[in-house]
Amino acid sequence: LDPPIFEYNGNIKDDNEVYSIVINQKRQPQTISDLKTVKQLVLKRYNEYLSLNGKLENITQLNKKNANRSELDTLKGCYKNGCDVLNALKTTLVANAGKCPYCQIHGGLNKRDHYLPKAIFAEFSIFSLNLVPTCDICNEIKPEQVFNQTGRRIIHPYYDQINNHRFLFAELSIHDNAPV
Repeated sequence: LDPPIFEYNGNIKDDNEVYSIVINQKRQPQTISDLKTVKQLVLKRYNEYLSLNGKLENITQLNKKNANRSELDTLKGCYKNGCDVLNALKTTLVANAGKCPYCQIHGGLNKRDHYLPKAIFAEFSIFSLNLVPTCDICNEIKPEQVFNQTGRRIIHPYYDQINNHRFLFAELSIHDNAPV
């Protein structure tokens, strides 16, 4: 899956610009204050995500020294309590995808999965490379736990190259109106 190229108001925007626009589009003073307080931390985390080049099993969780509960809740809430720029980003993500990048079966995607769960990694709740267009089924069954002791359990559609060659074959025959 190609990483998202996001255009807003006729200009291509990167994630740093999107974050700044989100701050400007919010109305509640506490939300604006929280987002401004953690802005440099969030942008640093975006750069860390990018520098790992898909090897996200090496990323660490924020701790309470980095951001307080209110700030983390505000970051998580940014995705759900959207604004114009986020609504446009969400629309762009699903519009540019053909089939679900997880199962490669379903089209008509209308969900976005947080590759790193926003409950654990709130700072990535609106980061475009952490938002993956997905089908309803995969969005429901993908585990929140992306990593285990040996590394990643789930492919990252923007970083992992999925072979376009068929690797699973099945033959179905019908006998007496029943599959055999």
